[in-house]
Amino acid sequence: MSKSKIYYYRIEFLFITLLMKFFRIFPARAAYFLGHVLARLWCWADRRHQKIALENVRKAYGNQLSAFQSREIVRETYLHLGRSFAELVQATRTDHNLLIRQVRIEGHENLLEAQKKGQGVLYLTAHLGNWELMALAHSLKLSPVTIIARPLNNPLLETVLKRFRLGWGTRIIPKKGALREVLRCLKAGEAIGYMLDQNTAKDQGVFVDFFGRPACTHKALALLAIKTGAPVLPIFIHRGVDGAHHIEIGKPVTVEKTGDRDRDVMVNTQRFTSVIESEIRKYPAQWLWVHRRWKTQPR
Repeated sequence: MSKSKIYYYRIEFLFITLLMKFFRIFPARAAYFLGHVLARLWCWADRRHQKIALENVRKAYGNQLSAFQSREIVRETYLHLGRSFAELVQATRTDHNLLIRQVRIEGHENLLEAQKKGQGVLYLTAHLGNWELMALAHSLKLSPVTIIARPLNNPLLETVLKRFRLGWGTRIIPKKGALREVLRCLKAGEAIGYMLDQNTAKDQGVFVDFFGRPACTHKALALLAIKTGAPVLPIFIHRGVDGAHHIEIGKPVTVEKTGDRDRDVMVNTQRFTSVIESEIRKYPAQWLWVHRRWKTQPR
């Protein structure tokens, strides 16, 4: 790692940790207001990701939205991220029970029914709503959940995030080389969360339709569902107009197994991706549009 990158990571770490300490000073309502102020400044200054987000919205919706509506989705996305940051900092402030009481979980019966099979549960989810809060609420209100996650580029910030997650009861499996540990967890009847809404390399994914465009999507979830027979349950969180958070656990997604491995991976990954798209269309301003979802493209 170069010296310049080390310095950058240290400055980034110092900035984020100081910002978190600053947010912890205030009660929840004031912190949320500051989150919005921070988000507006971030949206104004972060021209690079703002441009990526606007391009993504236009790719997804095309002529369905006016230029003003597209810009509004991007602006509201930044506000959502600022509010989410403030909420997570508040969750680490002495007691997070107040925030957890604002989270409502629907579809618990779908999880209980899936667990009866004794094959563990594969959760299908995305960077929608306050996804970190969803993991926290699930671990505290239902049962500990394990998530497959790629470490942050900044190892200093990764340490902070990991400490939060583990402190809340969430378990982490690094994305690289996760198969053996995932199989062990499923055998023990645990719930494993997969975020299937990000771009991946061609050798790790398959191209499926996402908002009418080919999107390279990781095939790990489809492979695991086919191999283990574990039910795949969609789980998403969104913030309501009242500020409360709603977690919805859906019924299992039908997993096709014909014996043709490549075809089954393609068909099932498309089904999973279609579920994610449907949820994003319900709450477009709460998805992570700043990620380059269509970066990898077929020739």
